[in-house]
Formats: sequence, C-alpha cells, structure tokens
Amino acid sequence: MDDKLHHALIQALNDQNDLPWRSFNASEWGAFVKLAQSEGVSGLIHTASRTGGWGAEMPEGVRNDLAKAYYRTAASNQILFHELDRILLALGEANVPVIVLKGAALAPTLYNDIAHRPMNDIDLLVQPDDLFRGVRALRNISYQQQKITYHVVMAGGADHHTNLELHWCSLPTKSGATSADAWFWEQTRPFKPRELPYHPHAYSLSPTANLLYLAAHLSLAHGTDTPRMIWCYDIDLLVREKGPVIDWDLLVERTAVYGWGWALYASLAAAQERFATPIPAGVPEALSNRQPGDFSSQEDQEMDVQTQFARAYTRHALRSLGWWGRLRVVLGMLFPSKNYMKQKYQPQPGWLWPINYLYRWVHL
Repeated sequence: MDDKLHHALIQALNDQNDLPWRSFNASEWGAFVKLAQSEGVSGLIHTASRTGGWGAEMPEGVRNDLAKAYYRTAASNQILFHELDRILLALGEANVPVIVLKGAALAPTLYNDIAHRPMNDIDLLVQPDDLFRGVRALRNISYQQQKITYHVVMAGGADHHTNLELHWCSLPTKSGATSADAWFWEQTRPFKPRELPYHPHAYSLSPTANLLYLAAHLSLAHGTDTPRMIWCYDIDLLVREKGPVIDWDLLVERTAVYGWGWALYASLAAAQERFATPIPAGVPEALSNRQPGDFSSQEDQEMDVQTQFARAYTRHALRSLGWWGRLRVVLGMLFPSKNYMKQKYQPQPGWLWPINYLYRWVHL
C-alpha cells in the first residue's frame, strides 16, 4: 500500500488528472493524509486540491485534515520567521554576517506560500571566527545553548520552542578534497524574503550554490534510499524556477573539487524520478561515473549514512576552528545542557538526568 500512496502523492503534486484515490477506502484515506504530513507536502496537497478542482472528490474529513495541516504550518512558520527577524537583527548588531539555509531560505523566496514548506528549525551559517560572538549575541535575546556537535543548537522564542542550528562550516568533503566553505561565502546574495524586513548582514546562496548545497546535504546527511518528498520538491522547484541562471558547468566542476559528484547525481535523480525535474542534457552523464567519496576511515564507511556524515561533519567543523574553539566544542559535546539531556535521554525519574552523561560519553 505504501507504493500506492506514494504514487498518489506524486500524481497530486504533479497535478495529474488520473487520480488513484477514486478507489481509496477509509483506511487508505487516513494513511494518505498521514503520509502527506510525514513527507512534508500536506500544505502543497491542500492547495493543489483546491486549485486543481479535484478536492471535491475527497471525503470531507480528509479535506479538513489537510486544511488543518496547512494552517498549522502557516502559523508555525509565522512564528519561526518572527524569530528569524529577531535573530538576524541581533547578529547584525553584533556585526556577524550570516547565510540563511534550507527551509528558512526557501519558504519565503522560492515557494508562493510559506505554508507550503514546513520547517522544524532555523538553519544559519556564520564564519568560524564569528561563531562565539554570534552565540553571545543570541544569548542576549534569551536564546539558550543546548549542545554543540558540528553546529551549535540553541532554543529561544516563546517558551524556548524555537530551535536554531548555528553552523560555522558547510558540509564535509571527500578526504583530501578542498573545503567548500570559502566558495559558498563567495556565492551569496542579499537575503530579501517577502515576510521580513531587509537585514544587510543576511545572505542567501546563489541558485547554483544552493542547488549544490541542497543536493549534497540530502545525499550526505540523509541518504538517498528514501529521501523525504519535500526535499526532492525543493530541488525540483529550484531547478524549474531558477534553471536559466543556474551555471550547470560550474556546478559539475565544483562537484569534482569537493568529491560530491555522486551526491548531486543521486539527489537530482531522486527529484527527477518523482517530478520529472528538467535536468539539462549531459549533466547526469557528467556526474554518473563519480563514486561516493570516503570521508575518512574504513570504520566510518561501515556505519550508517547519518552516523558517517555526523562524524565527518564534526571533524570538518573542528578543523575550521582554532584550538580554543575546538576545546569549547569538545566540552559542549561532552556536557550538553540539562534541558538537552532530559529531552534526549528522557530519564525516569527526571532528576537522574546527570547519570546519562556516562551513557553519552560511552556512545560518542
């Protein structure tokens, strides 16, 4: 049934007329809505059902569930963008340049409606030398540091329900390959979303760099066996909307420099399989013979993709800092905040949370 439901989602997002749910029973309808939510596309399905005219074929309860998911995302994203405005203002006052990444960059610029792109947190990239000055600026607006690994995780806003990931390096490259960090900072433009005032210290990636970042992050951080549908939709929409200004030759050349050819190939293939993403002729062929890069040790290669990525990312992040910064990161990895420890390990009773540091140290 999963294949049938995935096929139905893809057809709906592609606005095709042959809609398989005409034969859905009640349990399949319920599973369809849950799948749309887990794949991050319920808002898109809600709007497509209304504009395409086929929403009337759905049971009323399904239409209501999709509408509720749409408005929940709209409300959640409004809160996140309110917080993003505060964050960018604080970093700007501290003279910390910042690149807005992933959903926070895509929802208000690439998508027609911020409710079409759900977000769990805010991802930002700063220069390594600005990292701890940025953390201090965010503490001044009541954000609390939860942990440090290959990024600083902070929580703030109302009841500290807004999660922020402050990165100081982009993505790990193949062992021995050039870091992509400097190039990403060269490939920026002013960040001017519809929902926020202009912040002169805030940037977004160029379409070419953004496509490379999104594709590499999808394949490296999450693997390509079952990529979330909204991530593939991000790539498809970026290619369709910004295709004329994407420098495909530069994109292919950069993958050779960073060892990301296989990651770009796999992510583009996943998007094209679902949404017939219009990839220029010759690009897949130029990437198809690239092999997955080894991040370091044979031990890492035998781990699952997420663990391998996290360890490679941590090494990459540590190399980009000075000795004092590395010490602070290591201490942050060993001793995350009380709130993080209680949320992560959920000790019973709660006052036993310090004991979980022992478990954490053994499993790092």
